[in-house]
Amino acid sequence: MTISRSGGGFSLARVAALFVVAWGVGQASAGGIVTYDWVTDSVTAQGTPPTSASFQVDLAVVQTGQINSFQITNIQFAFPGIGPLSFTAGSSIGLDNTAYVDPITGLPVFHDNNQGLAAVAYQGALFSATFLSITFDQVGGDQFNAINGGPGSLGFGRGHWTAAITRTGVPEPSSLSMLALGGLAVAARSWSQRTWRGLHLGRPRPGPNSLLPLREKVPRRGG
Repeated sequence: MTISRSGGGFSLARVAALFVVAWGVGQASAGGIVTYDWVTDSVTAQGTPPTSASFQVDLAVVQTGQINSFQITNIQFAFPGIGPLSFTAGSSIGLDNTAYVDPITGLPVFHDNNQGLAAVAYQGALFSATFLSITFDQVGGDQFNAINGGPGSLGFGRGHWTAAITRTGVPEPSSLSMLALGGLAVAARSWSQRTWRGLHLGRPRPGPNSLLPLREKVPRRGG
């Protein structure tokens, strides 16, 4: 049953459509950021894992399915015994100069044997002898390499990245709930008005011989 208001008013279908459009506009205009966090899976016997490692990529970039080294931002690396690792940069490790990711989850995916990037944090200055490098979307699995005078001198191991998506510009769930309740209220009011009109439609108007209005039929005293 379609509940509508004559004369171009609201209907349940129209309210639902407005809700969907509002949600779609919110999604289309939404921005956001994807934060990648490193998880160490294995470490060589003489090494230690990073204390923490993360970087960020704009959500719009991730949704294209490809990330370039210069699009890696906010690299935050820490490693026991070295630091601060203050100079950071993105770097290519493959001929593609690109990491490939799932546009929905943001997680790395295999594309070809020339894929892959790296995020690097140096101690003090670019190309210093002490730094931590972690690959991203490397064929065969990602790995970290902490160097102080030689490859793997501080730590070497394998791991993976997790992806956390933070959206901006999307209505909060509470706002969407209020929008839905408002739409239902409008629809309910339209249904109530239509029902009232239906109950009174065709009912004759009071005539001169009608009992209504009663107060006009009662003669006044002294008249």
